[in-house]
Amino acid sequence: MRFALVFPVLALTGCFLGYDSRWGQETTAQKHNAEAARPASLTPVSSAGPTANAAHVFKVRIWATAQFTAQTMDWKHETREILDSANTVLLHAASTRLEIASMESWPSPPSQEDLLKTIQGLRAHDKGDDVSWVIGLVGSFPTYTSSYHDLGMGHMMGRHLVLRAASDLGEHEAAEAAFDKLDPSARLQLVAERKRHRSVATLLHEIGHTLGAVHETGTEDFMGPAYSKTVHTFGPEATAVVKIGIAHRDETDPRPFGKDLLRYYEAATTPWIDKERTGFVAELRTMTAGFGATVPVASGSASTTPASKPAFTEVPSELKDADRTRWSQTSESFRAGKMKDAWETGTPLFSAYPSVLAVQDLRCQIAMKIGFDWQRVKLECEKLMQLSTTK
Repeated sequence: MRFALVFPVLALTGCFLGYDSRWGQETTAQKHNAEAARPASLTPVSSAGPTANAAHVFKVRIWATAQFTAQTMDWKHETREILDSANTVLLHAASTRLEIASMESWPSPPSQEDLLKTIQGLRAHDKGDDVSWVIGLVGSFPTYTSSYHDLGMGHMMGRHLVLRAASDLGEHEAAEAAFDKLDPSARLQLVAERKRHRSVATLLHEIGHTLGAVHETGTEDFMGPAYSKTVHTFGPEATAVVKIGIAHRDETDPRPFGKDLLRYYEAATTPWIDKERTGFVAELRTMTAGFGATVPVASGSASTTPASKPAFTEVPSELKDADRTRWSQTSESFRAGKMKDAWETGTPLFSAYPSVLAVQDLRCQIAMKIGFDWQRVKLECEKLMQLSTTK
């Protein structure tokens, strides 16, 4: 989940210059070492190519900070190139293509040092109601890192992600030191390939999180916890999760998505990092509790139907007289399927009655149906979860 592209000079020179002494000819050795430093191809062997028709096409809006644009030459062109490379992988894995709806300057971003605050600021800046993903591009990480946590961040089952710039100063310096006998154009090409590979891999890693994939143990798979120049694919298990996420991408109620993910992760224990899988399963169980439940019917009945009692018809006794009308209006909008009206009307109740189970239940139900991403749903349902475990 995060990203800046710098190879450490000591690692390169120590590895490659030591190797040179065995070859006896620096230029030949450096050519060999440059090939060894080249990243894996991101084009699947069986790929139909970037012009193939996609079964799923999703719109993406991109916001770039001043730091990112200052660190990235011709940033719009570079971003399009990265997205094109990612589309080659997504077409092969899930017959999916991303299209840029717009690319804008992000005028007043929050702090870019803490990516959690950055992504929260991105979500406040652009809810993304009219697109499938919102991507924030921010300044690079100050030192070399292979951890995705330092390179970008994507909310699980969400539509927002942030990526760091591929700052190349340290990368160029390392290449100059390790490959000084090579033609300058060859060094530039190697640096460009490594930068592009890491940028695309990080984007696909974060997209995988937004589609419901946790980290897995493979070293060549995009969903591993650390970046490597060897990564080149969504493994079969991650591909299965990506396809589940794609099928539910633009739904407003996250519970069907959660139900399908829960069914998958309960059955698949590998190659996922177990602590992350079990934690996510617990969240999904909370999220989908009671979803799809039906009322038993007598033998011979034509169908099984949901509970017939209308939801939230009774006014909680804890409400003040002045708030009873608001409760009735909120619950009426909820039953009519007017979730935005229900949310706007009910919001004052949700903050005024944090300890009333029925109020927090209604809050959570609206949040799950209005179209918030899962991170926001968890926040809105937090009080209900606390009350449910103490009463």
